[in-house]
Amino acid sequence: MKYEQYLNQRNHTFKKTFEYLKEKNDIVIVELGTSRSFKSWGISSDSKDWHPNNPEKWAWSDGCFTKLFADNLSDKNYIIYTIDPCPNAIKVVKTMIGENNRVKILQTTSTEFLNNYNGKIDLLYMDHLESGETACKVHLEDSKIVLEKDLMKDDGVILIDDCPEGQIGKGKYSIPYLLDNGYNNILHTYQMILSKANRNVIS
Repeated sequence: MKYEQYLNQRNHTFKKTFEYLKEKNDIVIVELGTSRSFKSWGISSDSKDWHPNNPEKWAWSDGCFTKLFADNLSDKNYIIYTIDPCPNAIKVVKTMIGENNRVKILQTTSTEFLNNYNGKIDLLYMDHLESGETACKVHLEDSKIVLEKDLMKDDGVILIDDCPEGQIGKGKYSIPYLLDNGYNNILHTYQMILSKANRNVIS
């Protein structure tokens, strides 16, 4: 996987998610909470902190999901909807992605997007809001919308960030809810991969 040397605590879950996606066609990804900073360990929307030809300086502490998966899926037919209400985050991801029209950047809340979206999702990446009680409650409400509207494909994957093994983090309420409603824990390290599909489907 391109850039895997920078993935750190997300290495195993990002690589497993990519292995699942690369076997598919017409891939639909929804990212709740977009790439928000040009540099690690701090928030910067200043373009002087963006070094497009030097990945070592990218915001890997935040995961850099949008750019990571857009570049790794470049030979596939995919679309990424990346969602964030913050104008500075929108500025950051637009700069990172450039002219890639397969990445749809939407300035809105996660809940508003999900309420208005009626397609089917291969990968739902939940990384929105700062860790805390508010984030946990919003993740739960968004998970309920996803299940009530049946937005995931039958073998679709939900990837939740910032929930280290031995803790629940942002998934404090959403993870138990998903597990109680037919989802399986496929892999849990710093992130958790969940799917209704049998473990062997995405192994």
